[in-house]
Amino acid sequence: MKEILEDKFDLKFNGKINPFKYFFGHVISTIETEDSLDQYAKHNFNGMHSMSNPGKARHTIGLLNKLNYSGKKHIDIGASRGVLVKLLQNEGYESYGLDGCRYGLDKKNGLDISMENYVVCDITKFDFRALDLKKYFDVSTAFEITEHIHEKDIKTFYDNVSYISKEHICSIHTGGVDSTMGHTTNHHNVKSTEWWLEFLSNYGTVELVPEFNKPIPADIKISEGTQSTEERIMKTYRDLLAKHGIPEMAAGQVMMGAGVWGESEFVKVVFK
Repeated sequence: MKEILEDKFDLKFNGKINPFKYFFGHVISTIETEDSLDQYAKHNFNGMHSMSNPGKARHTIGLLNKLNYSGKKHIDIGASRGVLVKLLQNEGYESYGLDGCRYGLDKKNGLDISMENYVVCDITKFDFRALDLKKYFDVSTAFEITEHIHEKDIKTFYDNVSYISKEHICSIHTGGVDSTMGHTTNHHNVKSTEWWLEFLSNYGTVELVPEFNKPIPADIKISEGTQSTEERIMKTYRDLLAKHGIPEMAAGQVMMGAGVWGESEFVKVVFK
C-alpha cells in the first residue's frame, strides 16, 4: 500500500509511485509463512529447485520464445535467486524478479541478478495499484508458487499479478497434500485442475499449456536453429553453479534429470 512506501521513504506520494525508484531495488516487506524459515528458504535458493534448475529454465525459455514473448517485458514472481531472470535478460528480455523471502540478500552470493531488477515484497500484503505499473509487463511467470499461497490470500495475489501484467504463465499444483489436510508442509493450496481453471477465469481467458509438462528433449534448442544461444545459457549456468559451489557432477545430474514437473500442470492466462 502507498502508506508502506510513504513510511519507508519518509515521503508523501501524489498519484502513482515510480516503481523503478521506490519499489525495485528495495526490501518492501517479507513473507511470514514457513517459506521464510531457513529450512525451506535454503531449499528454494539452493540452485537446484524450480527455475534454479538448469534443464527446467532452459526448457522454459524455449517455450516462452515459442509463445512469442521473446525480448518482451517480464517479471518472475517467486524468483528465488533470479536465475530465470538472468537468463532471460541474456536473451534480450527486460526481466525483473520478485520474491517474498530475503534469504537471497542475507546469504553471500545469494542473488544472481542486480538488485536493481529485484524486489523483496510479500505480494499478498501489498496493493500494487499504488504503483505506476499497470499492465507494464507483457508476461509474468509464477512457477511452483501458487501452492504456497493460502487460499484466503490467492485473490490478492492475482489481483496484483493481473494489475502489473498483460499475460501470465504459471504452474498449478494439483496433486499431493497441503496443510489443510493436517500435514506439516509449506504447501497450503493444492487444488484440482478444474478449481484453478474456474478461479483464474475470473481474471481473463485461460488455457492449459501442456508443452511445459513434457519431458525435455536432449537436443532442445533455446532459439530455433541457434546453437550459440544454448551454449551461452549453459556457460552462464556453469558460472552460477561454480559461484554457489555446486560440484560439476551435480550440475550434470541436474541437466540429465530435468523433465516432467511431477504433480503440476501449466496454465496461460490472458488478463482482461
